[in-house]
Amino acid sequence: MLYAELLELKSSVADLKSEVTSLRASTALGRMPSVEERVRRRREQFVEFHELAAQWRAETGGYSMMTSIVTHPAYLRIIGMGEQALPWIFFELEEHGGHWYVALRAITGANPVLYEDRGRRPKMREAWLAWGRDNGWID
Repeated sequence: MLYAELLELKSSVADLKSEVTSLRASTALGRMPSVEERVRRRREQFVEFHELAAQWRAETGGYSMMTSIVTHPAYLRIIGMGEQALPWIFFELEEHGGHWYVALRAITGANPVLYEDRGRRPKMREAWLAWGRDNGWID
């Protein structure tokens, strides 16, 4: 038991070191971005997400083919935002619904939807919202 916990801790430390190295490499002088810079970047990402989501909804609202809906360039760019988009996706799903399931699965690697509930949008929505709460993405 203790050995497994030590391995997990070692993995966490390695992940943190990798993240710090990545952050340092992403800045011109190897310095950490200021709080103001991180807030500014996050605000820009928030605006970009909502612009992309609005574009996606407007341009795919009349589509009936799921493939066309989930391969729209704006949707794919949202997926490309990765985990940082998850709080916003869960908010959209909770407040407005929508076909966010492919994006959620692509970003998280999870699939909380039961086999028998596939295609049943209310059940899919419930499963993903429960998963979001259980994993700390929804308060």
